[in-house]
Amino acid sequence: MRESWTDERLDYLSQKVEDGFKHADERVGRFEANVHERFEQVDKRFDRFEGAVREQLAHGERKANERFERTDERFERMDERFERMDERFERTDERFAEVIRRMDDGNERMNRVESRMDQLSQNLIELSKSIALSTRALVVAIVVGFVATKI
Repeated sequence: MRESWTDERLDYLSQKVEDGFKHADERVGRFEANVHERFEQVDKRFDRFEGAVREQLAHGERKANERFERTDERFERMDERFERMDERFERTDERFAEVIRRMDDGNERMNRVESRMDQLSQNLIELSKSIALSTRALVVAIVVGFVATKI
């Protein structure tokens, strides 16, 4: 049962093939439109997401900058405090150095006074010996004079 290929039959098959391609083209077109629409939706969602992320990043950056500025201010205040402390330590060091100089001067004076005291003490001992000898001589002279007047 072979059908013969007539012009009508070929035209009919050709029309069917062409209708099939049109139908396929329409379906592909609808599919492409649907895909395009979905990609547009995804792009919009990504745009919103990207905007939200950028906003969050900007907010985070502002917060971080504010925090860094506050931290910098605190470090500056701490530096000022340390500078004042350094100045106080330097003044204290100078005062201690002055106290040490005065103590050294006082020690030298004390040594001179001790030396003078030792010298005066030796002079007094010598004077005492000298007075003792003079007193003996005087007593001997008095005794000799008394004895001489009695004889």
